[in-house]
Amino acid sequence: MKTEWRIIAGFDNYAVSSSGDIKSLERWCAAGPGAKGLRFVRERILRPETDKHGYLKVVLSKDGKTFKRQVHRLVASAFIENPLGLPQVNHLDGVKSRNCVGNLEWASVSRNVKHAYDVLDKPRMSGELHGLSKLTEEQVKAIRADVRSQSIIAAEYGVQQPSVSKIKRRERWAHL
Repeated sequence: MKTEWRIIAGFDNYAVSSSGDIKSLERWCAAGPGAKGLRFVRERILRPETDKHGYLKVVLSKDGKTFKRQVHRLVASAFIENPLGLPQVNHLDGVKSRNCVGNLEWASVSRNVKHAYDVLDKPRMSGELHGLSKLTEEQVKAIRADVRSQSIIAAEYGVQQPSVSKIKRRERWAHL
């Protein structure tokens, strides 16, 4: 497949390729702070940096200001239609540094999370492993066995009564 280049929306001096590269286009620009005249800037491929989440980012400038942009979002915005206005870009193979058009898709938050669990074998954080869990597995088992009123149980364990109800109906902690 031949690499196609498109101008980045909002950044006329930069282009994005269908293979995931970003380049600065050749142009004349101001010589810089304190200098007079213009200078010629040659076309060049930008070297992306990896952010703390593993995504590639590039620095683009416009009107003397710099902007960091994620490469996968630039590629998707330029080459993939998004008629539903989906908010996230999903890497189909899970490799965050592989930003070619064929490896990207627009996705909803839930689709992106489901993809991470189902396709990429991301471990599910359920039960005690979940960062917001207030109960242990032993406490959940005790709640299910307790015959007292749900409001009394909730007060004892420091949770809300609807939480106790959902635990007893197995809508929460269903894996136990």
